[in-house]
Amino acid sequence: MLLSDAGTDQRWPKYCKDLSLAGVRSVLGVPLSLGADSAAALNFFATEAGLFTDEAIKEAVVFANIAADAEGLHCASPQLTPSPRT
Repeated sequence: MLLSDAGTDQRWPKYCKDLSLAGVRSVLGVPLSLGADSAAALNFFATEAGLFTDEAIKEAVVFANIAADAEGLHCASPQLTPSPRT
């Protein structure tokens, strides 16, 4: 899940408002697969909008895979596509 700018994203108004009040402008969530009846995600938060570039997303997925392997988990195949930059 990529939220490039909490100040302009309209998908989750309450969540974006709460993020903005906390000083968070962008969020990247990389899902981890834990099995049939469990789920988790590795979440990254940034105080700058648009911080999660294509390269940063790739690095986050690699990091999530390393973290998942360390815990004996298997990282889900995230279909992350950066939002268009404004």
